[in-house]
Amino acid sequence: MRATCQAVQEFWALSERLLRQLELAETQAIVSGVDLSIQEKYERLKTRLTAGVALIIALLLVGVAEWSLHRWQWLWLMQHPNSYSIRLLAYAAVALFVFGGLVPRSRPFCWLGSLLPLLIALVRSLGGPRPGR
Repeated sequence: MRATCQAVQEFWALSERLLRQLELAETQAIVSGVDLSIQEKYERLKTRLTAGVALIIALLLVGVAEWSLHRWQWLWLMQHPNSYSIRLLAYAAVALFVFGGLVPRSRPFCWLGSLLPLLIALVRSLGGPRPGR
């Protein structure tokens, strides 16, 4: 009888220990799930804020470039027949470069993508043959 009582007591002790371990494992799974969700939200917020800052910096650079263009009267660009398209393409390249520099996930796309507007702006600046020649 005494052996049976000890066996039952050991069984209950082991059962309680197992239940505690299961509760701890469940609690850790819940906490890990919450932390993962919070971490994902944080990463998403961080990416959006970084993209917003990159956009603001790009717009500031474009504004400074336009101000400089008019301040120092860069007549070649201001009087060029393709002035607006050259400036727009150059500003797009700057914006893509800044965005790629600040948002690592989009870096390869932006940096390679910034080469295309620069190439088009270069071709547009050459102008082509003049009428009448």
